[in-house]
Amino acid sequence: PFPTIFSYKSSNTGKKKSSLHAKVLIIDSKEILITSANFTGQGMQRNIEMGIYHKGIPAKEAESLIQELIRDDYFSRA
Repeated sequence: PFPTIFSYKSSNTGKKKSSLHAKVLIIDSKEILITSANFTGQGMQRNIEMGIYHKGIPAKEAESLIQELIRDDYFSRA
């Protein structure tokens, strides 16, 4: 099956503009990868990037948080 991809809706209201740089990958509610790396040549070969991989409850909790953000209209399906 193909992944479901969501994008963060940046907020341009008021004086502050928000953005999201982190990339989050959740697999079957069981595994999570959160990283700052861009999947570009420079992002993968030249930049120093950081990320964290975890299994279990943190993945399920992160998925619940993202589902809540989707319901609250912070994310849209790409």
